[in-house]
Amino acid sequence: KLHEGASDWIVIARPGAHEIPFAALQNLFVQAASKAS
Repeated sequence: KLHEGASDWIVIARPGAHEIPFAALQNLFVQAASKAS
């Protein structure tokens, strides 16, 4: 599920600026870490 979400974010963020995918992925990892804790 996490991998699917990451792929979706990358696809969504791709058309725009380079900053968006980074922010989106960072957000995902932070959320994943919070849930894992």
